Amino acid sequence: MISLQLTLLVLLLLLEQGSGNPEPQPVFRQVGSVVELGYCINMDYIVVYRVVEEGYQLLSNSSDVSSPVTPPPDLQGRIYTSHQPHLLDMEIKNLSHQDVGNYRWECWKNHALHNYQIKQLIVCDTEMQTEEIFVNLEEGGMEITCNSTAIGQDGVSVRWYHDVYPSYNTVLLLDSTISLEHVDGILQVKDHGATLVLNESMLINNLHFYCTVHKEEHCIAFQEMYMPDSVESKEIFVSDGEKVLLYCKADGDGQYWDTPLGKVDNVDERSGHMYISPGEQAEHFSLVIHAASEEHFGDYSCVSALYEEQYSLVKCPKITNPETFTFENEDVALHCNIVAEDYYMVQWYRRHTSGQQELIYDSGNAWEDSVPIPEDLRGRINLMNDDATLKILNVRRTDEGTYWCVVLKDPCYSKMA
Repeated sequence: MISLQLTLLVLLLLLEQGSGNPEPQPVFRQVGSVVELGYCINMDYIVVYRVVEEGYQLLSNSSDVSSPVTPPPDLQGRIYTSHQPHLLDMEIKNLSHQDVGNYRWECWKNHALHNYQIKQLIVCDTEMQTEEIFVNLEEGGMEITCNSTAIGQDGVSVRWYHDVYPSYNTVLLLDSTISLEHVDGILQVKDHGATLVLNESMLINNLHFYCTVHKEEHCIAFQEMYMPDSVESKEIFVSDGEKVLLYCKADGDGQYWDTPLGKVDNVDERSGHMYISPGEQAEHFSLVIHAASEEHFGDYSCVSALYEEQYSLVKCPKITNPETFTFENEDVALHCNIVAEDYYMVQWYRRHTSGQQELIYDSGNAWEDSVPIPEDLRGRINLMNDDATLKILNVRRTDEGTYWCVVLKDPCYSKMA
């Protein structure tokens, strides 16, 4: 699962998709903490301003290390600019309520402005404990509550924000000083705005929610609520010498693969063992390993501004050669040759003619339905003999491909194609 730090980095990578006139994006911090402004990826230098009534007040310019910018008196001794290659940012330390406002940072390359973003810094007295949101699908939604006892008191208001998919921009959802009206089919408001009842549709792609509690314009507290991160590493089981395709869709400039052998980011570069395949219409950024060997086993990540795929390449000996079946409008039973009686679980996979691999059944997670059966196979597969036999009913031409099972033992892996 992606760590919180990496999730934040992926969010900030939106700079690569900077628009012509972006809206200020709220960022919430506690008094005395640190805020990071920037994250310019593969840029030459970063420039940061504070937005004031007179215009822009220069805080930092990393283009000339020998002549650093002298910050305004209230920020002196509290600004730090990172000059780390390929990842530039600026920090403001020991935040106070006087730091509240808008900040603009610019990413420059080859003496040209590449992109910029504006952050609205909101500084609060305290940060309440972050909470994880669990969706009750049977009831069709979930209640989330801002855990501040001050809500409902005279002069106290609450604001709710959420990250909007697919841009992941943080936008205002509700401000109790403006309205506490329900939004039919989306959310209901309770307890002076302290509690929102969210429809299931609001939780599908909106992973983060935030609340801020204010006494007039003074922020008393803020809280973050988040859905469990749904991006998990996919295990790929291969034998020595097998060709491997790790799927990833193309997602603009700056995309790359992080591999056990280093960074791979050039579609035009083809080495003898590993290269990127763009597909027939350049819609893919998939990684191809010509023949897997010991040096290839490990973790892989395809990273871009708005998208990430994670894989773990696991060495797994193949104990039988593939059998070929030719059927249509009939049933076919695929048998897994389980050589150990104490196996932990059985996984069934298929590889489409495109080369993309898909997990279709996992006996270790079947009880919690964490591996949904692919839509085209629903109602057409049966598992028998303690999951050692996969039966596909009414075989179609679209079922064409390679199917195999993986037997997971503790601590070994076995595989049968």
